[in-house]
Amino acid sequence: MLVASSLAMVSLVPPAGAAGPTQPTTAGNLAITRQQVSAIEQQLTADQSALEASDEMYNELSIKVQSTRSNLQAVRAALARQNVLYGRQRHHLSHAVVATYEQGSAASGLATVFSQPTASSQITKVLRNVGVGRLNGQLHQFQVTTARLEAEQRRLTAVQTSLQKQLSQAAQLRQKAGTLAAQTQATLAGLQGQEAQEVAQIAAQQAATAAAAAAAARSKAAAQAAAQAAARAASVASTVAPGSPSATKASGSATQASTSAGNPQAGSSGSTNPAGALAVKTAMSFLGTPYVWGGASYHGVDCSGLTMLSWAAAGVRLDHSAADQYAMSTKVSLSQLEPGDLLFFNNGGSSIEHVVMYVGATYNGRPTPYGVNTIIQAAHTGTNVELSSLWTEGLAGAARP
Repeated sequence: MLVASSLAMVSLVPPAGAAGPTQPTTAGNLAITRQQVSAIEQQLTADQSALEASDEMYNELSIKVQSTRSNLQAVRAALARQNVLYGRQRHHLSHAVVATYEQGSAASGLATVFSQPTASSQITKVLRNVGVGRLNGQLHQFQVTTARLEAEQRRLTAVQTSLQKQLSQAAQLRQKAGTLAAQTQATLAGLQGQEAQEVAQIAAQQAATAAAAAAAARSKAAAQAAAQAAARAASVASTVAPGSPSATKASGSATQASTSAGNPQAGSSGSTNPAGALAVKTAMSFLGTPYVWGGASYHGVDCSGLTMLSWAAAGVRLDHSAADQYAMSTKVSLSQLEPGDLLFFNNGGSSIEHVVMYVGATYNGRPTPYGVNTIIQAAHTGTNVELSSLWTEGLAGAARP
């Protein structure tokens, strides 16, 4: 049932890498995609549960097989020892009977049992009977023990054969469950990519609408509100689909809206700080590193961890705190931004909560995705270090370490 449901679900959705919609994305299209994503996520949860169950079954059977194998080896070793002891005891008893008879050492002892035997033939008969009786008793005990061990060996051999068959079946189930989980994960990745592109397209449309509203605004307040809306949309597009055409369009619309609102534009000084350039180079080496709160390594960084490590490479010490970095740095205007400068955000609060690094229009002689508004940041949990478009909502100021 699990196999059939997974394959049926896969057939209902486009494969990873499939071409996106040719029509402009609408909220309705996005809702359908999100429903598909939700369904695949549920299926993936079921697939992973099945994989975990098959793993557990396989592990338990492996332990049982190993235990049975060890017990069987112990029984076989006991049988081998039993056979050796059987041979030794038989040999020993046989020789003991003959030696006792030849040396006559038992004559005095037997006298208490038999009333003064007078003929050597009688002594010989008694000794033989005693020796044979003892030998028969020992042999019988060995035979009983051997029979018990052989029966246990047959039982363990049958158990091992059964367990080995179950283990083989469990291995096949585990492989199938793993394949299904991988297929579902690939389908989910494709749908999530499609969802991100659709979100970016909608954000680009919203940014364009906001830019038009900013251009047509009759008051500065209305123009600035529209510019902030365009900046938010551009931030969404650059977060969900960095470097995509939709993100680039949204960034351009945000820049147009900012211009219409009379906001200062970034990076017009035309100069480059060598230390800042080295800080940018270091920051770029962290691209793709996951966001980890409190992180300060290539295993994971947060916003101030990224800027601290980047400027440390340029010989400048910064605290692992966005607020402290703002206090430790020299304030600059947006129009005087240089690569490596930091921009700080309070998101409407009284304290600094976020910091990003300005990259600028080019890096290593090549254009950056968002032109003069290109920044690099560790945004929040669930994202990686990425290039984004500069936004001004919540901007507390810019500063140069």
